[in-house]
Amino acid sequence: MKKRSLSRKSVILASFFLVFLSSMSYMHAQCPTVNNPNPLICDASGFTFNDLNAFATDNGDGVLWYSSLTGGNAFASTQLVQEGTYYAESNSEVVPHDRL
Repeated sequence: MKKRSLSRKSVILASFFLVFLSSMSYMHAQCPTVNNPNPLICDASGFTFNDLNAFATDNGDGVLWYSSLTGGNAFASTQLVQEGTYYAESNSEVVPHDRL
């Protein structure tokens, strides 16, 4: 009968989990950063939601804009901005992010 060591498998498994957990914290760091939370934009200015990206820093996955803090559908990037409050969210499908 041949003895097999579990310690090598344990080290490999532990290494995998450490790499996996460290990559999850990296994915959370990709949320957009809003530089100016209250920019003044007039209805007649002709801004689209794509233009609003100038007020948010995209950290890799793109920025989606919503009219509510939770739920709802994202605005099309070419849609004109009207007066109101909008919330930014990362376009990442891997990890959900809080809206800003």
